[in-house]
Amino acid sequence: MHDREGTHIEKGEWNKKYGVGWIEDMKKDGKDYICVATTWNPMDPWNNDVKVIEIDGNGNEIWNRTYETKENSEWPESIEVVEDGYVILSASENSKTHTCNYSVFKIDREGNVIWSKEFGHEGVDDIPTKMIKTADGFLLAGFTDFGELDLAHDIWLIKIDREGNEMWNKTYGVKGYSEGVNDVLETDEGYILFGETEFYIECGAMDVWLVKIDKQGNEIWNKSIGTVGFTADVYAVEIEDGYMITASTDVVPTVYLIKVDKEGNKMWEKRHGGYDITGVRDIIKVEDGYLIAGTTDYRDVGYFDGWLLKVDKDGNKIWEKKFGGREKDEIDVVLETEDGYLLGGEIGVHDPNIPYFYSYSWIIKCKDYPPPEIDIIRPKKNHLYVFDREIMPFFTTIAIGDLTIEVTSDNPELIKKVEFYLTGFFVGYDWEPRGTAYSYPYKWKLDVFVIPVPFRPIEVRCVAHYGNSGAVATDGMYLYVMNLI
Repeated sequence: MHDREGTHIEKGEWNKKYGVGWIEDMKKDGKDYICVATTWNPMDPWNNDVKVIEIDGNGNEIWNRTYETKENSEWPESIEVVEDGYVILSASENSKTHTCNYSVFKIDREGNVIWSKEFGHEGVDDIPTKMIKTADGFLLAGFTDFGELDLAHDIWLIKIDREGNEMWNKTYGVKGYSEGVNDVLETDEGYILFGETEFYIECGAMDVWLVKIDKQGNEIWNKSIGTVGFTADVYAVEIEDGYMITASTDVVPTVYLIKVDKEGNKMWEKRHGGYDITGVRDIIKVEDGYLIAGTTDYRDVGYFDGWLLKVDKDGNKIWEKKFGGREKDEIDVVLETEDGYLLGGEIGVHDPNIPYFYSYSWIIKCKDYPPPEIDIIRPKKNHLYVFDREIMPFFTTIAIGDLTIEVTSDNPELIKKVEFYLTGFFVGYDWEPRGTAYSYPYKWKLDVFVIPVPFRPIEVRCVAHYGNSGAVATDGMYLYVMNLI
């Protein structure tokens, strides 16, 4: 039986893979998009290279080029569009010393290298995290271990001209404590750095830290914003009366949304995310609110799913979507298009011939509509079932013999299919679905051989696929099963 075609609302969606690796950054270039990715040979995973990919609005590849280095491993971070080509920033890791430098190079529109530069201190880690284009060149941001104590690092900025020549460099931080930067925004007076601090803390192990500097890198002010737990992955977007900041923490709910004024004073905060790990990678402003992209393992398909959250201008959730499969998936960058959103990241690959995780660069085009929700309505939680018959309420969920799993949805017209997976001590971890249902209500009979193990229930994970963007809706439950047939 074929997948359902869905409804008109999803027309124009797609998702495509672009070789081994993951997308780190994307920019619009006229009608097309230019992307920078990390790539490598799955049989040699410790030797990474930079890959640049140009695609059209339908995800069709126009050209790609890989920039190989024999001695170093490259970890790209940012790409910027200039009139005659592109400028790429990456972390260049020396294969002998295993220390990193800032590496920046310019290519023309056919991918040919025009110039390349490297910046760093000998024998220590200098790891870039962000590059922005300025009127007279580029600002490179990251952190350095230079002059620091063990396990501590400072923010390090380098300003370069359009030919890659250094104009100035500055460090920001307190000796013996760690500070980092994830995002940079340009202002009329200079720049604002958005990161985290271990020194200027109010209540967490690491707090959100804002540093405002002038165009020569001199500090104007710095502000810390107290957050619970260990806070990292701080990203921001400029708004009419200040800045909207998002960050990850290790205390649930794990996603912060913080509004500050132009001077960095907190106006309000909201928390989002489920009761597991959710990490943020990007935020953009849209007409009716904001989009936050990242990864989550809250009610995920397998390990982690790509995650997209839409909130209104007051930070209230409008909808959230998940993307991916049974491996680790992530979204690292989001762009707004004329009729939806373009997401870049990675989709995990399970290959039994390769004994470790790897992924494909993944780009998604999705539309702006709320996802369907699904719920397991059979078996009922804390009930006893015998040979597919409901017997009575119980202190936990137990099935003796076969059991029909039934799933309902608030919008079955959007759903193409529902897959059923098992995970547990006796059944292992399903990489492929045990069963698939294409019509509503969605049913599957659990009739596998299972011996119950005390305190080791099995998990049933139901995954609804909808649209054409690789989006999924999930539900799951734990139960004890004894089926000796």
